[in-house]
Amino acid sequence: MITRFPCFSSGNVLLNHAPFPTIKLAHISSRQLPSLISLEVLHLRGTYRGSLSGGLPSNLESLSLLREVDLSRNNLVKIPEGLFSVPSLRRLNLSENELKDLPGSIDVWARLEVLNLARNQLTALPASLCKLIHLRRLILNGNELDFEGIPSGVGKLAFLQVFSAADNNLEMVPEGLCRWGQQWGDDCLGEVRSGQKRSNFVVLTDAVP
Repeated sequence: MITRFPCFSSGNVLLNHAPFPTIKLAHISSRQLPSLISLEVLHLRGTYRGSLSGGLPSNLESLSLLREVDLSRNNLVKIPEGLFSVPSLRRLNLSENELKDLPGSIDVWARLEVLNLARNQLTALPASLCKLIHLRRLILNGNELDFEGIPSGVGKLAFLQVFSAADNNLEMVPEGLCRWGQQWGDDCLGEVRSGQKRSNFVVLTDAVP
């Protein structure tokens, strides 16, 4: 659905599954996005921006109010460079792409609360992830992560409520998370093996939407 495009009279731009495939949406948005200084929410799910830049300008620092971006299902092989110039992000959805690794510079999103990286091809997460101290939900379902690919400092993220990593190569809960979960007296390794969930913090078998 395209809402009031290209006038951009509100703080939201929604181009989810755009119904007009002949329109060069990437070209239009690339020219106009930096001028949308009041933009708060940008949803571009399934608009097929599978280029190195994701069809976004390389610098979006003028979008100082942008707090939510959805670039899911776009065949992205890397995170668009322009996103790293937007430290105001609170929610970022990069699920259902083709990401194989994450740069260490993700710590620029110091205010990030929700990071959805489900259904990519990730084998490891950078240590800088542990600097996202406001992170509440980390969704990693459907990747290729193993025990060594999870930074040990993840368990020290004080606000983290959901760590979802179903359908990976994990045979046990990462050590830091297990220590955190033991305040309930649970055997975290046993929970993984049995497929049971005792809290909303460690989730290895149930997908989180």
